[in-house]
Amino acid sequence: MIKKYFLFSLICLTVSLNTLAQNYQLNAFNNVIFYDGYAATKTTATPAGIVRLDNSRYARKITSTEIASFNNMLSLEVKINALCDNYDRQGGVFFSFVPTGENITSPNKKTIEIGRYITPFMNMNVAPNEVTYQYDLNHLIGIFKDATFLQNNDIWVEFFLFGVPYAAHKEIPGCAGREDVFQGTVNFTSAVNTSVAQDYLPKPLWSRKRINKTTDSDFPGTAARMVSFSTDQDLIDAHIHLITSAHGANTGGEEYVRREHLVYFDDVEILKYTPGGLSCEPFRKYNTQPNGIYGSSVQSTAWWASWNNWCPGDKIPNRIIQLGNVATGNHSLKISIPTGKFPNSNDEIFLSAFIYSKDNALLNNKEVDVIDYVVFPNPTTDQITINASVDVKKTTLIDLNGKVLLNGSNKTLNVQNLPASTYILNIEFANGVKTTEKIVKN
Repeated sequence: MIKKYFLFSLICLTVSLNTLAQNYQLNAFNNVIFYDGYAATKTTATPAGIVRLDNSRYARKITSTEIASFNNMLSLEVKINALCDNYDRQGGVFFSFVPTGENITSPNKKTIEIGRYITPFMNMNVAPNEVTYQYDLNHLIGIFKDATFLQNNDIWVEFFLFGVPYAAHKEIPGCAGREDVFQGTVNFTSAVNTSVAQDYLPKPLWSRKRINKTTDSDFPGTAARMVSFSTDQDLIDAHIHLITSAHGANTGGEEYVRREHLVYFDDVEILKYTPGGLSCEPFRKYNTQPNGIYGSSVQSTAWWASWNNWCPGDKIPNRIIQLGNVATGNHSLKISIPTGKFPNSNDEIFLSAFIYSKDNALLNNKEVDVIDYVVFPNPTTDQITINASVDVKKTTLIDLNGKVLLNGSNKTLNVQNLPASTYILNIEFANGVKTTEKIVKN
């Protein structure tokens, strides 16, 4: 009996050790320090292999030895420690694909955001003063397995966190005069699971692009950002990885108003969602600095959901949208926030998106066109105006039966004499990109 027990224990230990041996962890950044995002870039030395791009962003190339150690599952862990910034700030982790042998500052690099997070209101002198964020990235393991991709690209990790120390100078003991705002660590873990697909490759579209006043998107009606791209081969089992978050903390700012987001692929709606909706109570323990978000009493989920888009101390969701197979040719992805107002100069919605699919098709940056436009007012009583980052070539207004009512090339359409109804506006831009908008005439 003792021999059987010993044998069973030995087998369990062997299995456990084998499992541990199969797991690989890459410590990409270890306690790097972020500094005042508004100050001149620090010139102090960085750890070996790490490049400081500015006070809010570091970069590090993943070596060929490290790449060879990845298995076929992938997860990301980010740890943020409080220093001398006691406000909620946004940060993210990115993969950058740089043509082999070129520098991280190369204009030819292509970047995808793989995880975005919001820091809590933390006082570095009060525990807990560290928060951890976890992400499942199994759909990105293919970049470490595809020989052609690796032959043509160096893979870099970029670590971003914007902070400022000015409030902490006065409010946090020990922070007077300091420039360091946060400390951060990034770990990747790769394990073995034969059921996980390895052959997805990403095609970058947006990386932290804004919708705000400077992108002609500050009118109620249709605030939109669109990207047009082409592929010279079919995309197999394609998905979109999408990240969006609204910011702007002044009175009535986008941060405090939950708005419906509409996502279109080739002018077909593929996702409708309203960010937020969850309770922020699980993150109360990390918000150790008094702030205007957490009061002294616990609030209901309904109260939190009535106004907030995200929680200080939480990650922003990676939204995965299944497309299926996408045929060779021209395509477009559009994000629309119809009720977006952006009342303040710092109001903005940050967008990141990329396609990943089971093929070797790569999108050429030169073939990707980004258009910002707004159609306003909507609803309307007399006219519609199109403001866009490129010229409008042609507009066609049709009713729901497909009858053409107005044709033109101007960015303003007079609809005063049309009956109250819902119409479809087809827009063709000067670069050949086309899109449609639903217009309501009162």
